[in-house]
Amino acid sequence: MLMDSRAMFADKTAVPSTATTAIFGNYYDLTIGMGVNYQNGASVSLLGPATDQPGNDEDLYLVGVVTTVFAVGTSLQFKLVSATATDLTTGQIVHADTGTMAAATLVAGYQFFGVQLPRGTYNRYLGIISTSVGAGATGNVSIFLTTEPRVWFAAADAIA
Repeated sequence: MLMDSRAMFADKTAVPSTATTAIFGNYYDLTIGMGVNYQNGASVSLLGPATDQPGNDEDLYLVGVVTTVFAVGTSLQFKLVSATATDLTTGQIVHADTGTMAAATLVAGYQFFGVQLPRGTYNRYLGIISTSVGAGATGNVSIFLTTEPRVWFAAADAIA
């Protein structure tokens, strides 16, 4: 699987240790390199669309993997969102959602995201929002975009 350090939202990043909803890891400005010039606070498109639309030109996959087993805490949820402001809440569009995951399922190697980015409209800023429930959660995760997702996984072969 190819991984680009510039496409990493989080690299073995610790989850919040308190119950909270917050931006998790990095967020990206999808106008970077898109020929957009900001003049007096207004964007002026120089070369075409003002915002890159991830996954519309080539298949991109969002991958999220637990790197350190979780201890304590109750549950965790991640959402891939785009928004019109860096707070990732203004004009928010949810593109992928893990749903609520029980902390007991978050063992090292568990892949909670492994989805192709949906085609469609994305707002300017792309990032991850985490919601943790229960105090004292510990554990690390990596979340990134790739063109080659991990498709192999260990499974029982049912051979007696």
